[in-house]
Amino acid sequence: MTQKNQPSAERKNALPSPAKKPYSKPEFRYERVFETLALACGKVHANHPIMGGHFARRRQIFKETLEFYQVDESIKAALLNHADSLRPLITPEAGSNCDPLAARERVNRR
Repeated sequence: MTQKNQPSAERKNALPSPAKKPYSKPEFRYERVFETLALACGKVHANHPIMGGHFARRRQIFKETLEFYQVDESIKAALLNHADSLRPLITPEAGSNCDPLAARERVNRR
């Protein structure tokens, strides 16, 4: 009988067992931490400006996510305050309105 035609139990016994490698603990791999400046926020959205309504909606989704994961109120407040502090760097619109003409003008000015 060829090896292909042998029943699986016989084939298992017929094959030499490969030598096992010694166990080695997984290594901890890391990347260097890098810092970014908030000034980059304006450059990120240069070609696709974030309007007031976009910012408000993203903030609301962020807030709902924090609530879903039951983040402590003090941490949630700090994160939302931080997001709000970045708003002037991302959009000049204080309200939640979207003005596509103003967005087009901002893109053309850059």
